[in-house]
Amino acid sequence: MIEIDLCRAIRTRSEEILKDLIIPADRGFPDRSPSIINGFLPPKRSKAESDFPFVVVRPGEGNTNANRLTRATVKMLVGCYSEDFDGHEYALLVLARLRTGLMECPTLESRYRMELPFSWRLYDDQPYPNWELEITTEWSIATTLEIPDDGVIGYGQEED
Repeated sequence: MIEIDLCRAIRTRSEEILKDLIIPADRGFPDRSPSIINGFLPPKRSKAESDFPFVVVRPGEGNTNANRLTRATVKMLVGCYSEDFDGHEYALLVLARLRTGLMECPTLESRYRMELPFSWRLYDDQPYPNWELEITTEWSIATTLEIPDDGVIGYGQEED
């Protein structure tokens, strides 16, 4: 549940950060701010609505260490549309907004803290006229403390 709530918080914050950024959609559709999508792009549907631009937020991997601190990697796939050959710059605009917005307030819902590095990569092979970029973020999450069973020795309790 922690990882689901973390991704939900990132999606909510991403919507706030990107709401005023208007960039091109697929040909024939009005320009708009990127859609924030949970997990994976939906199956191809009729062209009643454009998929582009978008930001997909999905958990990557994580672990909980001996100090009961959970670390989670969350990836964000940015997808933009442009028939111009500098269309990758729209993906970089989305990246810049997200990086600035998340670094200004790196703690979400008083529970999830973004750690550095904040990394990204622009794919070498772009599916023109679509442009894609991947952002990788690292998050620290305080995890529930262990409640020892009654009568168990060795958890800071002294033997009688």
